[in-house]
Amino acid sequence: MHAVCWTLAPHSSVGSPSTWLLLRTHREAHDVSKAAVAQSWQSDVVALMPAGVCATSSMRGVQLALVIAQQLVGHARLPRVLVLTAGALTYGGAVSDAANGGAWGFARVLRLEHAALRTQSIDVSRCLRMGLSSHLSSPTVEMEMVWRGCIRFVARLRMCTAVSSTTATLPRGVFAITGGLGGLGVRAAVLLAGSGAVEVLLVSRSGRVSRNDQGLEAQLRLVGEAAAVLPSDSADCEGGRHLLLRAGSVAGVVHAAGVADRGVLSQLVSQRMQWVHSSKATGAWYLHHCAAVVPLEKRVLFSSVGSGLGNVGQANYAASNACLDAYAFAHRTHGMPACSLQWPLIDGAGMGAASRVATAKRQLSIAGLAGISLAQYAACLATQLTAGVGVAQSVQLAHVPDVHTLVNDLSDASQPRFG
Repeated sequence: MHAVCWTLAPHSSVGSPSTWLLLRTHREAHDVSKAAVAQSWQSDVVALMPAGVCATSSMRGVQLALVIAQQLVGHARLPRVLVLTAGALTYGGAVSDAANGGAWGFARVLRLEHAALRTQSIDVSRCLRMGLSSHLSSPTVEMEMVWRGCIRFVARLRMCTAVSSTTATLPRGVFAITGGLGGLGVRAAVLLAGSGAVEVLLVSRSGRVSRNDQGLEAQLRLVGEAAAVLPSDSADCEGGRHLLLRAGSVAGVVHAAGVADRGVLSQLVSQRMQWVHSSKATGAWYLHHCAAVVPLEKRVLFSSVGSGLGNVGQANYAASNACLDAYAFAHRTHGMPACSLQWPLIDGAGMGAASRVATAKRQLSIAGLAGISLAQYAACLATQLTAGVGVAQSVQLAHVPDVHTLVNDLSDASQPRFG
């Protein structure tokens, strides 16, 4: 397991201040006129995403970033792009907002697909009112930064030396798993049933197993009478209401719902981003409100290495998973239990299993396809379900244990945050 650490970095003001064009998210992304962006050829561009706590603002922020990227790419004079959030990340115990975390995942893919834009991601304090220009004064090799006052911190990926400061046992009670009839959801159900969960609610939009070639029917028989299928769409508020009816007995939630989609930025449209966003980010938002009735003892969100590492062709998938990472930070800073696990491909289960087999047959080597075994997946999940996770490690990335293999799996290992 790995986590992003923020380390103090000296700030150099050497260089001439840049002229910035500021674009905010107060309007719908499609209302941002091409004329306004066209004026930016002689200035750099800031996509400002103000603090907020709603899922709508998160989606608008990513849509704004997509519009800017698509209109800037292909021009002779490419500006520097800055994705600026206010309180989307936490550092030093500061309370964070769930909104606009998705823009960080989107920016990681934008840097890979269009390196000439020199896209940076910066998070500032929610209370920042003055002095913003000092944060934008000069270019830097650091692509991800957090400013707290006049102090700058930069991102570094580090191996987790300790899982948690406190340990606990699995809560006795009912667990709900969204995406419960998918490969990862069913394996999680087997683990929970074997660890003493009274009942496991398998929340599924279709209400049926969709990938039986992964042996899911046989695994469900292992859960036995402890499992109950709840046909419900977690990405719909009505589906959240159905779960709310059982909320009085739910001790924990595993949010494993999601859909996969690939496409380079030039091919993406807002509808495709919304489709991926709904099951992941919107679903987690509805679950958050359902859980507000009765406090949960465990909340595990299934994110992806596409969010933490970034992969070409996965901008919308990275953005939706980065929202889950932001939710986990926000929940933990508000004193609620939560963790977000960034999964790689998992052998024999999940959406990536079929593509991994097909790739192996073609004998291709593609970044982002190093995976872990189903047993390693279960071990990582079991640890998170029975451990108390601090704020600093509320978002963790699971990957192969060999660091050299991890580095070779990166699309761009030269980024400072991987140093």
